[in-house]
Amino acid sequence: MGCEKAVVVQMSTSGASIADNAGGKYYPYRCSKSALNMSMKNLSIELRPVGILVMSMHPGWVVTDMGGPNAMITVDECVSTMVKTISQLGENYHGSFLRYNNTSIPW
Repeated sequence: MGCEKAVVVQMSTSGASIADNAGGKYYPYRCSKSALNMSMKNLSIELRPVGILVMSMHPGWVVTDMGGPNAMITVDECVSTMVKTISQLGENYHGSFLRYNNTSIPW
């Protein structure tokens, strides 16, 4: 892993981005994920001194019960890409918000 001790990654959604919200709707889902992102940002500040990376990650549109059969990627593709992305992250990613393929999402 890119950090010395551990990595805490919570599954978020690009729908939690305030800057990228052009579609409205989905109030409970967006609000709960935005609140979780803030919690993770706070935790990243607290755990940075002990070398634990904390960040939020959007897994993409995945073929699951929630994502449906027309989603873009399978669970296996998503997880393998996320593991690769997380393994390459360094200290400069504390408190970041990324897609599974290591592209940034604006807050």
